[in-house]
Amino acid sequence: MQNDEWRIAIRARVGLITDMTKKPIVVADPEIMSGEPCLAGTRVPVRALLDYIEGGDTLNEFLEQYPTGA
Repeated sequence: MQNDEWRIAIRARVGLITDMTKKPIVVADPEIMSGEPCLAGTRVPVRALLDYIEGGDTLNEFLEQYPTGA
């Protein structure tokens, strides 16, 4: 590949990454869970996910506890 082709490929990949991040992942709404930061579209507090990770649990174990929320 020539340099211009690499630049286009990199821009395309960066574009995909930025497109994925346009929606918020964490939302703090005073009307949902009293404004506690939650995973977007759920009532699952971010603190719950962090507690699982800090406790050494896996993401799969977390998802088993919150099957419809995360």
